[in-house]
Amino acid sequence: MLPIHTGRAAGAQGVHTSETDEIQRASVEGVTTSHQGAIEQSQMPGAYPPSPTATPFEMSPELRSEAAKFAKKPQVASKEYLSERMQLEGSYLAELQKHAEKTDSPDSAFVSFPQIARDLGLENPVADNIERLQQQTTQELKEILKGAKPDQDRMQALTMQLKKLLSEQTELFAHQAAKYEEVKRMDGLPEEAKINIQRSELSFSAYATKTACDVPNMVAQAHEKASLIEHSLKAIGHEDEAKPWTATTKELEGLQKDISSDFKKAVDQAKLTLLVDEYQKVSGDWKNKGMAFIGQGARQGWLSGFALGTVRAFTLAGLEGNKAAQVFGAGATTGIAHEIGTQLLAPVVLEIMGGATRPINTAEVLPAPNKFVSENGVVRERNEDEMKAAQKEVADLRKEHEQSKNANKTGSLPGEAKAWSFFSGIQGASAAITSNMDLTSTQQAGAITLGSIIAGFFMGATHGADGLNAKMKDQYGRALPAHTMKKPSDAPLKARLKDTIDAGWAKLNPADTSARKVYENKIAALTVGLGYQRVLDPAIKAVENSSPAVKAGVTGFVTGVQSIMLLSQAWGGFGIGAQTAADKKAAAAERKEKNLPEPEQGRFDRLNTARLNVFNPGRDAYTHATKDGVARLAENAYTVLQGIGEIPETAVTDMLEATPSLLEDAGRMIGSGAQTLFRPSREAQANSADGGSAAAEEHEMATLSSKGKTVSSAERGESSGQQGRGESSKQPQR
Repeated sequence: MLPIHTGRAAGAQGVHTSETDEIQRASVEGVTTSHQGAIEQSQMPGAYPPSPTATPFEMSPELRSEAAKFAKKPQVASKEYLSERMQLEGSYLAELQKHAEKTDSPDSAFVSFPQIARDLGLENPVADNIERLQQQTTQELKEILKGAKPDQDRMQALTMQLKKLLSEQTELFAHQAAKYEEVKRMDGLPEEAKINIQRSELSFSAYATKTACDVPNMVAQAHEKASLIEHSLKAIGHEDEAKPWTATTKELEGLQKDISSDFKKAVDQAKLTLLVDEYQKVSGDWKNKGMAFIGQGARQGWLSGFALGTVRAFTLAGLEGNKAAQVFGAGATTGIAHEIGTQLLAPVVLEIMGGATRPINTAEVLPAPNKFVSENGVVRERNEDEMKAAQKEVADLRKEHEQSKNANKTGSLPGEAKAWSFFSGIQGASAAITSNMDLTSTQQAGAITLGSIIAGFFMGATHGADGLNAKMKDQYGRALPAHTMKKPSDAPLKARLKDTIDAGWAKLNPADTSARKVYENKIAALTVGLGYQRVLDPAIKAVENSSPAVKAGVTGFVTGVQSIMLLSQAWGGFGIGAQTAADKKAAAAERKEKNLPEPEQGRFDRLNTARLNVFNPGRDAYTHATKDGVARLAENAYTVLQGIGEIPETAVTDMLEATPSLLEDAGRMIGSGAQTLFRPSREAQANSADGGSAAAEEHEMATLSSKGKTVSSAERGESSGQQGRGESSKQPQR
């Protein structure tokens, strides 16, 4: 079946996001979309001239009869009327596409949403008016842009016209989206009716996606022209003549801001069906799943084999005989190796292999609720209570969508449990097989490395493929994927690898605080995990002289459990930085909501997150991957166990980071204390001053007396008073 082409539109600043720019090719029955560049006017539905040899499309007699009957019906405000019309539009699209297939004329499969109504003999006054106004505005803008200095009144009139066009488009998008929402909620619709309604909605969504770009582009062009004229007039000293252009420029700037508010929300609602459909196709494509399985499996296999395998295993072998040195030495080397592998080795492998996926922006597929609602075909604005209820519904759905994204990565119980099963099983089986072999330490390290490569491959492969499979249902029962394929770069492989290595290398500088904290987190987490492993060493030692079967069974089982103990603690510590940032963000939002004062700069933020993991694992800011219930209780218990191990990790790492500032504070305190200790009190200073004055006076009196002179008491008082009060006026002598 040849589809309706609805490519991604370009140039809508403030309308599209970086995430929507990366949508891949997608289609459903009746409609296909493409990521191959921006929609050009020649690509628009209805814009294709028919091929010279193409057979003109004619509706079937049945559809023509249905359309004629429906056109005679009075336009009434009811959801049944809306549903019937949408089904009729969907049937028209289905026949049009069959005709395109049959005649091998793909051009004829493209039709605009307003054109559907015209072909069916139906009225669509709002869309027709917008189309007419848009054509007039486009032509007027072209004429204005031609001249070096267009008439100012004409530019002002164009600005008013753009405002009107923007307002009417916003209303059309929001109102039509509300009508589709009501119809989709209707009970008892047959499957064929649902498919035809979806075809109609997809056609409208494609129309909205394209036309949403036109007005912002025209506003931007008009603003650029007005601003250029304004600055040109000011440059030659014509300030008075520039004033009206300044006003027009500011008005167009305000219009640009409007585009990113109500207009953007209306566009997000209108294009939602097309967007979700694209994501569904991409995530459901078996070729994409295969690429994600192989590419991400290879990425994780090399990373695990390098860090958890080679570096860890050979460090342990080299320090054999000293358990403390093994724990701390392997913790340090493995932590550093893991970060180097994460930033350099893993992304290089993924760039070569392909298959990269990305999480879908939740706000894209679950936008802010429409401020309009349709009730039996009548569109009205939601009241305050209705808006709050709609916002709560969207907020709850967004939480669920985030959980579906978290379920296939480390940092969540479901994601980590999938990884355990491979590492525990493979390393346990390897240990069981080699338990009765006389292997050297180096040979054992080689076996561990091989096991890590295999387990890492299946861990990454499962996370990649299952990430594309992960979905949740929205309020209309529509499946919302959690991940999609990342858009590949068109640059040559050599250039991509250089960029990847440069970006990774920049993140490895230990002089950078954020990079250094990652090293600290990984080293501390792996050290604690390796320490946990040692708890079960006696169980393996106890069966050294047992029968081969018992020895293999116990060794394999215990090694599998040890693998879980190491990895669960390691992955918890690896994610402590991101979780700390999430906790701080949540705390800041709470302070803002409650108008609380900002706290002092925290030195032990990571330790605080570890504490929260132990005492409040169910908090909203945590990376949850389960819904409330038994699964959430299990997830919380797992988080508590990880948190217990994270407390000593984060206490040490935070203390390392805080030591310089603590020493600086201590130095200031010691200096301040010393000054206080050796600074005389005011009373002592006063006594010292009085004592010095009296001694000087006595010395002077003694000197004068020895010369035969007498000093009166008045003179003595004057002297004393001058010293004590610091006065400078002299009293007359008698």
